[in-house]
Amino acid sequence: MSFKKNLLLAIAIVFLSSSVWFYNKVEESNKIPHNIAYVHALQSFILATQKTRGLTNSYRHGNISALLLVYGEREQIANSVAIMHKLNKNDILNSEIVRQQEALAKKAILIHSTALKEEPMNVFKNYTSLINDSIVLSNEHEKVISSLDPHYHSISYLYFPLIEAIAKLRGLGSGSAAKKICSDDEATKLTTFIQEIQKLRTKIPLTPQSKYFLETVEDYTTLATRQIIKKSSLNIDPDVYFDQGTAVITAITTYTDTLQKKQNDLALDTYKKALYTTWILFLFSIISLILYLRVYKKRL
Repeated sequence: MSFKKNLLLAIAIVFLSSSVWFYNKVEESNKIPHNIAYVHALQSFILATQKTRGLTNSYRHGNISALLLVYGEREQIANSVAIMHKLNKNDILNSEIVRQQEALAKKAILIHSTALKEEPMNVFKNYTSLINDSIVLSNEHEKVISSLDPHYHSISYLYFPLIEAIAKLRGLGSGSAAKKICSDDEATKLTTFIQEIQKLRTKIPLTPQSKYFLETVEDYTTLATRQIIKKSSLNIDPDVYFDQGTAVITAITTYTDTLQKKQNDLALDTYKKALYTTWILFLFSIISLILYLRVYKKRL
């Protein structure tokens, strides 16, 4: 009887210890989808800021219809910030990354306040600085996710530098299209953006899906070269040029969203399995303790 009692106690302790270990794993795995949601909101912040920069530049050079879109994208920026603020709870997120993101959100508001008055190229540079800092922060946050899940692959590191180069080509070129002329300085900058795009696109892993959006990237750089850079008088509609650039970026983000969804689904599945295992082990530990107590009472 003593052997049986000790065995039941040992089994109960093992199950209880295992359930505690798995509970800690549940806590860790629960952080992964939460952090992925945060980085997705941060990336939405980047995309909306890129649009705001380009549309502001187009408006400042004479495309009056772009102003309403500017305010629409500013609202999207605010929505992304609100989502990130909502996700910042229970100490799940890295506090330093949250602090930096909040500083970037304040910087965006400051740039907005002077964007329609300050010299257009300075505004373009200010937004670009904000975007670059945000991409760096997004990459840092994805490193945090990778530390929680070694199988996680960064989206920011590979794809957002390419998206930003295209967004700069879109934003500056739409300003040239709006004023119907491309200055020598703008032509030089646009050419530099295209060279940057050509370099970055070689780093993208080739899949049937990535091959498609890389073809659209090539088409857009060709459009910019022929219709903006090499023309003395521009007749392309700034909205058409901008929208074609947006379509290219959307093709890329549709692909990256699919990658992120797969990683998020995997993280949620891991969380559910860990939670299920924790409850099973805890249940077995309770059953073992009940049996132990019954044996103990019989002996008394």
